Amino acid sequence: MDIGRSFGEMNTPRARQDYRECEAAYENVDTLSEHGGTVKPREVTRFTFTDEAGKPLYYKVRYEPGKNGGKKSFQFFHGDNQPGRGGEPVLYNLPNVLKAEVVIVTEGEAKADLLNSWGMVATSMDSGAGSNLTDEMIAQLSGRRIVILRDNDEPGLKFAEKTARALVNECPEVKVVLLPGLPEKGDIIDWAKEPGNDWSRLAQIVAQAEPWKDEGPAKSGYKALTISSFLSMNLPERGCIINPVVPEQGLVMVYGPRGNGKTWFVLQMAYGTASGGIVVNHWEAPKPRRVLYIDGEMPARTMQERLASIVAGSDKEPPDPSFLSIITPDLQDMAMPNLAHQAGQEALEPLVQNTDVVIVDNLACLARHGRENDSESWLPVQTWLLSLRRQGKSVITVHHAGKGGAQRGTSSREDVLDTVISLRRPKDYDPSEGARFEVHLEKARGVYGPEAAPFEAALRRERGAAIWTCRTLEDSVKAQVLALKAEEYSIRDIATETGLSRSKVQRILKGAES
Repeated sequence: MDIGRSFGEMNTPRARQDYRECEAAYENVDTLSEHGGTVKPREVTRFTFTDEAGKPLYYKVRYEPGKNGGKKSFQFFHGDNQPGRGGEPVLYNLPNVLKAEVVIVTEGEAKADLLNSWGMVATSMDSGAGSNLTDEMIAQLSGRRIVILRDNDEPGLKFAEKTARALVNECPEVKVVLLPGLPEKGDIIDWAKEPGNDWSRLAQIVAQAEPWKDEGPAKSGYKALTISSFLSMNLPERGCIINPVVPEQGLVMVYGPRGNGKTWFVLQMAYGTASGGIVVNHWEAPKPRRVLYIDGEMPARTMQERLASIVAGSDKEPPDPSFLSIITPDLQDMAMPNLAHQAGQEALEPLVQNTDVVIVDNLACLARHGRENDSESWLPVQTWLLSLRRQGKSVITVHHAGKGGAQRGTSSREDVLDTVISLRRPKDYDPSEGARFEVHLEKARGVYGPEAAPFEAALRRERGAAIWTCRTLEDSVKAQVLALKAEEYSIRDIATETGLSRSKVQRILKGAES
């Protein structure tokens, strides 16, 4: 069956324009509602429910912001704008449903309108995911091929299964379709915004979908162990990728201000891990591991020059070149994947499979999930990171610091991380110094004592080789005080410049003299 043709030829410029105007209205009101203060709920759109002949029976009105203080709310009206349906609920777009061979069922009227504008015949029940098909609705859909287009969340799954179960014995075919690449809580409207996703692509996906089968109550695939079984298990000891900051199956974040040398630092971590050597002259990778470095923004030439310097400054090499692989934007025939979406994660799966460590540099470029301060927007990325951990892989992500110095965006990113490494500019930092920063372990599970102490790292290049030097922050402060004293600063001025107390400055100077 040519399912695209059976959807009809309604993909007209006028229909597309109507949909764009509707979407523009939604986005405009959303923006207004985020500016703070009291915003009066405003009617954004009105969905008309009719009888078989097209006569209006009642309306469903969407308000933004919602009348209850939320993002949106709905209210039904009938007759002379009297509240309520005034009768039993009916299927949306009923006249066209009764004439169609194939009907798509969605969770909302806006989604149905988009599909109808594409030349398909779509309907919904007026209460969204909480709707139930009435006997009359089942009779109206009986004998037709049904496609249930579900949203990517738990209510969407329950709605789809409930609707499919009600129709499977009344219709020649029922399909439940979850569109590929949908973000968490995503729907057909989100899917349609991605390039290449249109009515013809949807028709292909629907045609390839298998008919739905009622398998009864779902069986849990999860395993629960008794305490005796769990404690008697012979689980392997968790080793280190980079001792002590990157454990096996570890999730790590490195963040710092823009332009302070994060890529130098993490590229050195990558090469040290691949070669099983010293990392930034402070940590050590006990043995070589296979590393995939995903770069989101650096020019390939710059990455090449930096890596060549790191190789020249190292006394070890990877066992073979395949131990360090690099993906960089300049060398791709397509845009870099968006790791906030399932499609982007799946695109990297063949390259991720044969690696021990995945490095994502950086989240702003490679995990484009909308609002950074929205913890829910981070969930698809977090789910992906946890899936890599289950596969036995470690992941190092790179992120930017905000104006206040803390990592930018939602702090919920740290919830599942084993280690958070903050690269901070020293108080006496000069931009001419390049990559010089303080390294602080803000979170490090199982790291204590001297190993958890912050230190200063600086990079210099000698004859094309990258050379790292490290010292404790105490030594760094002492060097700063002595340098200022050599310039004939007074104790008061040194204290002001370094942020130390005058007594601390005096102790440092006295200790240097002894």
